[in-house]
Amino acid sequence: MALPPSTTALLTEAAILEHTRRKARLADVFGASLGHRLEKLVAHLNEILAASADAREAAIETVSDLLARRALLLQDHLDYPEIGVEAIERPLIVTGCPRSGTTLLNMLIGQDPGNRIPSWWETTRPSPPLALMSATDRRRAEADREIADLIATDPSLLLSHPYFDEGGAAAAECESFGALNLQVLRRTLYFRVPALLAIDLMDDPLDYY
Repeated sequence: MALPPSTTALLTEAAILEHTRRKARLADVFGASLGHRLEKLVAHLNEILAASADAREAAIETVSDLLARRALLLQDHLDYPEIGVEAIERPLIVTGCPRSGTTLLNMLIGQDPGNRIPSWWETTRPSPPLALMSATDRRRAEADREIADLIATDPSLLLSHPYFDEGGAAAAECESFGALNLQVLRRTLYFRVPALLAIDLMDDPLDYY
């Protein structure tokens, strides 16, 4: 989606939310429920981004993409309240310190046909619900392109994320669950933004976990 000409060197919450509304085609994109996370992210981006139109556009496109997907997911919960009462039986949650083997354990658990690991495309593009997918649904193809672009940007990611060779079908980890709610910042979701993001946006980490 092409951006209109910018008249300011600063990102604003209003500009990001306006792009979010256009992409989601919703009047209400649930911005109030973000707490102070969007405000903190915008302030951080304004501190570290070069004052260039390309950098601003990349940031606006990335953040509004995530927020549009979040808004559609929240709207689904309003439109299909049965989502909230669906039972998830005996979930397995793998957690641990970085580089401690959690990814490997997660992948091994997923090899059991009795288990199911959410995929990248499902968690980064969760709307509409899988039961309502049409034959022309483009989410898997979009996620395939996204992963290909990510690996092209940084091929070394295949060392720490070898499962990315599966494209959009790759198993999802924490970054794709928390990114839509602006609770997790990872290069895997923000790779198009020309800056190193280093900020904790969580109002309360316990809420995320």
